[in-house]
Amino acid sequence: MTLRSRTWITEIGRVAPVEREIAVPQPQSASSAMLFHMVSGGPQPVAPFSHAVEVDGFVFVTGQMPDTPDRPGVLPDGIEAQTRNVMANLATVLAGLGLGLENVVVARAFLTEFKRDYAAFNATYRSFFPPDRLPARTCVGTTGLAYDALVEIDLIAHRDVAVVGRAIGLSRVLRARADRTRPRSAPQLAAAAHD
Repeated sequence: MTLRSRTWITEIGRVAPVEREIAVPQPQSASSAMLFHMVSGGPQPVAPFSHAVEVDGFVFVTGQMPDTPDRPGVLPDGIEAQTRNVMANLATVLAGLGLGLENVVVARAFLTEFKRDYAAFNATYRSFFPPDRLPARTCVGTTGLAYDALVEIDLIAHRDVAVVGRAIGLSRVLRARADRTRPRSAPQLAAAAHD
């Protein structure tokens, strides 16, 4: 799809409108559709947002607070207990989408008492992942979080290839395999050899 756009160009002290066409990228497949998830039994949102948004097999999980679904806004004391609750909330959201912490590729953590809590936070956080499967991570200090929490963590997870294949339609995967195994003529084989 293209749109007509009017752009103002300045040329040696003159301003003149120039019309041009702009290509607008379009979704290439059903997998490009965004899915907005609210997980039944998940933590109560503290603001207007979805628990997660999914596109192209990536699942962007909203930062979670250290309260629990049955006691919204009530936080335990200490960074260890708060980190455990945050990780439990993240795991609840992922489980509601058929995923687990093993699907996490990136985590971002926010600490309000960075110097004081960083070591204890790391020890607790690390216990949720196998030593050889730690996701990429950013951890930053911040001046405040909702509910005066000590920690908030958000995640990006990815569905494995098999799940993505089912989500966008197995026919697409099978069609690609059929294209690779279909008999080809001599000119097609020669052209493929040069690609």
